Amino acid sequence: MKYRGLIFDIDETIIPNGALSIQSKPIIDTFASLPKDVIAIAATGRMKPYAFPIISSLSLMHDSVIANGAQIIDSISGQTIYNQPLSLDQVQNILKICKPYNYKLVISQSPKTKHLKSYKTESTTAVVIRNAINKDTQYFLKKFNSLKNVHAYSGPAWGNPVNCDISIGHIKAKKHVAIELLYKKYNLKPEEVIGVGDGINDIELFNSVGHKIAVANANPKLLEKADEVVPAQQENGIITVINKYFK
Repeated sequence: MKYRGLIFDIDETIIPNGALSIQSKPIIDTFASLPKDVIAIAATGRMKPYAFPIISSLSLMHDSVIANGAQIIDSISGQTIYNQPLSLDQVQNILKICKPYNYKLVISQSPKTKHLKSYKTESTTAVVIRNAINKDTQYFLKKFNSLKNVHAYSGPAWGNPVNCDISIGHIKAKKHVAIELLYKKYNLKPEEVIGVGDGINDIELFNSVGHKIAVANANPKLLEKADEVVPAQQENGIITVINKYFK
């Protein structure tokens, strides 16, 4: 079958976890050489300040999914096209849970981390708790996911994979919801699309595509669901995918 679409994660799929730029020129060149009729879409948990510089480097011509589905942005201008934020009440409840702890938080509007005591309560697209230890992570996930219309998940912490970063967003802020919106926009069918990822939150991506590809360094649960496994991020497995299916 000829595939028309490619949807891919960013961290540990095309770049190292938490990297602020793409150091691999072969990846940049490979994406730049994609045929114009291929619809390539980034789908990442990163918020805009961290996602857009990577997306821009890839010369993507179609919209991208960021903040784990809370936003869709124009990949060229960075303009927000779709937004599913947390409400003020949801943010207040999240902060109450965080209050006894001394972790740093990141909000969607700013690339800078903030201590909880300096966080201004406001509606925001997402909140990320940085570098939580495993015991606290399990507690946080249970508490956040018990809040009304709130969804939280964890992944390896940027700069310290022993600990976790916890991403908290609206229950409707999921990759598959945003992907379905882009399917309508670009007249795509799931069976025409390849998805490439590495993490637990990419299960939503896998459920939205016709052919599921995991990089070799992916989470074991994602590897179980993959139709195909390609070389790890460190070996530029995404290039293998593009050369095999889109060249």
